[in-house]
Amino acid sequence: MRRSMRIYHRVGVENVEGTRRWLKDADPVHSHAATSVTPQFAGTGHLPPAMSLGRGTFEVFRMSSVLSRPCKLGKVSARQRRSFALHRRPPEPVPSGLTDLLEKHSQRPPTPLTLSTLLSLGRPPTPESVLTSVSYVQAEIPRRLAQRVKSLQALPFIVGTNPYVARVLEAHRNSFLWLATQPPVRTLEENGEFISQLETLVQSHANDIPTLARG
Repeated sequence: MRRSMRIYHRVGVENVEGTRRWLKDADPVHSHAATSVTPQFAGTGHLPPAMSLGRGTFEVFRMSSVLSRPCKLGKVSARQRRSFALHRRPPEPVPSGLTDLLEKHSQRPPTPLTLSTLLSLGRPPTPESVLTSVSYVQAEIPRRLAQRVKSLQALPFIVGTNPYVARVLEAHRNSFLWLATQPPVRTLEENGEFISQLETLVQSHANDIPTLARG
């Protein structure tokens, strides 16, 4: 209330009529408070009784306080514009080769994991079961990553310019491209190398959810 009184004192007699008209248009429910403002109270440091009531009256005081500092508002707006231009950039265009791979893998529905498949993983591994498993991984993960990449690319443009969303999208594209272009694993030695690279790939996505949360 004290701050409102100071603002009202600063506004003065010349703003009484404008305030009355503004409040009547903006807040008809509380317009009786505006019509109760009379010039004899302006500049005295005291509020008429009607001004102590109503949501619209306090909105008038708040707006008067803001509009009395045009230079400060201009500086804030400029910083916001510079920040937007610095951190938000249009999404990078998708290479045509990557687009073709995404279409190819996303059209194939993912193969669900059955209970019998999960139970088979608990048995002692054999060379045949290891190669079967890696074959499943090489076929299945690119399909699921392709769907995730396409979902991220389908986000609204303003969301895609968010640097955190763009970072996650780029990481998914790179991982998909690497997996989709890997030759089939045919030996246990190749499987060992593939597992090592796959572990590094999984680690690179460890912070995807926190990164998206920041965006």
